[in-house]
Amino acid sequence: GLELFQILFTRGPSLVDIVCNSVGGIVGGVLGVAAQTAYRQYGVGWSRACCVSSWLGWMAVGYVLLLSVFTAWPFPLANDFSNWDPTYRLFLGNEGSMNRPWRGTFHLLAVYDRALGPDEIGAHFVLGPLSHSQQARTQQGLVLYYDFSEQAGDIVHDRAVKGSSTDLFIHDLSRIKWVSPNGLRIRADTVIASRPASEQVVGGEMLAEKELSVEVWVTPEDLAQTGPGRIVSFSKHTDARNFTLGQQLKDVVFRLRT
Repeated sequence: GLELFQILFTRGPSLVDIVCNSVGGIVGGVLGVAAQTAYRQYGVGWSRACCVSSWLGWMAVGYVLLLSVFTAWPFPLANDFSNWDPTYRLFLGNEGSMNRPWRGTFHLLAVYDRALGPDEIGAHFVLGPLSHSQQARTQQGLVLYYDFSEQAGDIVHDRAVKGSSTDLFIHDLSRIKWVSPNGLRIRADTVIASRPASEQVVGGEMLAEKELSVEVWVTPEDLAQTGPGRIVSFSKHTDARNFTLGQQLKDVVFRLRT
């Protein structure tokens, strides 16, 4: 009931979440009925010979101890991007499933296949998002660069010098507005996306590395957007991604697949 009830609110649960939790509850209920039946048939006499309260106490202590050990156990996790899927597409302003819209204005987007240092981050912050700042920005490791200076048309050009271009295509021109001197405003739900061809997505260099930097200059339409609303997403849909940068109310959310 709780799983189905949350559909009415803005939490936006996934179908996998609802199905898994609901099935888990049903299975637990069936096992509980079976255990109760078995207990009535075989366990009544045994329980009378034991101190029920003591037995339940030890069960509770054991459960807490086992749960603590399990949750604190250092399970090995990958520390690189070896499980990324290079066939995913780059999306701005939404997911490919069109159910995580974000509204606002893009001024600049740059993706690097390494971690930018504090000095580089400070220098980029001083330069700001204007299109003429590209030459003054660090070029080492730059794999994607969009300055949204087109002023017209349905293509956002990738101006990174390195590798093949990954141009982005606007799904519905009627829902965007080009902003001067450089900017693209999303006024209604739409998406800006790369082609699905695997040779056009974020370069193979990134898949081989263990570091990533995403620099984005945006102006949100408002601070009530949830989902999180997808600002930038290198993904397939809401449940399969390599990385996602989004807005959840007044917070910035970053999700990374490792």
